[in-house]
Amino acid sequence: MLYELEVLEAGRIADLAGELRRVRDRMLEKVKESQLGEPPPARGEHNPVSALDLEPLLTRKPEFAALRDALDGLPRDIRHKLWAVAQTGGARAANANFDGLLAQAAAMGDAAVTESLLGELDLQLCLRKGLYQLGITRLPGDAGAG
Repeated sequence: MLYELEVLEAGRIADLAGELRRVRDRMLEKVKESQLGEPPPARGEHNPVSALDLEPLLTRKPEFAALRDALDGLPRDIRHKLWAVAQTGGARAANANFDGLLAQAAAMGDAAVTESLLGELDLQLCLRKGLYQLGITRLPGDAGAG
């Protein structure tokens, strides 16, 4: 299903996505809920700040460029596999099979696959959870990986 090189690429992309997520989180650290003009969220609801559209600001950050360049530099088949892994790790494709997700990625086209990956706020988590769900519990090179 996934070769070691593809798993390594998934880990590298997950790390880059994690860096971008940390940049986004730092941008939000200074925004107080009272500044949003919204009523306080009900118990169990997510922070309304997370719904802010920061994409125009994030696309100017070097971390975004690094992630986009890394995705653009991947061969099409690996990019499609990354998308399938991310979908496997996300809630949207809990019952989908990997081959079906690959076919869906091929039907979407390269630009849509890349934009979908770049637009996933939790890409790092989706990739790591997807790898885990596919039976890859450790990335090659992780401490203790064999």
